[in-house]
Amino acid sequence: MWAEQALKDDDQLLIMRDVKLGKNNKKVKYSVPVPDYPLKELHLSNLRKINKALLSHCFTLAVSDDDLLKVNTKKPDEVDFSGFGIRILYSMAGAKYEGKDPYDLKLKAWKGKGDPRRKKIKKAFNALINDIDGTFKLSPKQITLLGMNTKALEERIKVIHKPIADLLRTRDGLRATYIDSTIAEHIMLTMINDDAITLTWSTYFGQPS
Repeated sequence: MWAEQALKDDDQLLIMRDVKLGKNNKKVKYSVPVPDYPLKELHLSNLRKINKALLSHCFTLAVSDDDLLKVNTKKPDEVDFSGFGIRILYSMAGAKYEGKDPYDLKLKAWKGKGDPRRKKIKKAFNALINDIDGTFKLSPKQITLLGMNTKALEERIKVIHKPIADLLRTRDGLRATYIDSTIAEHIMLTMINDDAITLTWSTYFGQPS
């Protein structure tokens, strides 16, 4: 069934959030006013174009109810570039990442992408990249699983990834995220110009959101 949707107002297109520590030192996101900045109108214009294109198409699957149930109960496959943000940082540093898995820190008994420690390393690595306030710390459970504390993990990352060692906990991590988002935006707008729609697994637009 076609369900017509309404376009969002401009004040709902760009959202800026900050983070503060709440109960039990858990990070809590909260909204803050979006300031004026040079690319604000361009970002709004691009978002309007993307939303208008999305609302002009109906996305459906020509399958039976039984097959639809199978789709809803199975995890979809995702085509992804491993450690894309890290690779962008390498490029910003004038280097090229030559390894296969940026989250492989050469730990003992490493089992590759199926290793239970990899998910924790990925989360911690990306947190360290963006930790401009210097507040990130591993939880006790993470320390037990990885067999190292926050300082040891950071030092190991710097040894494995020497070209970007100086970029951890700096604004360069945020710049890399923004570059990542502009690439996704460019792809979506290019496809729209060709009358095609791109659905992303997770799309975010760096500045100012």
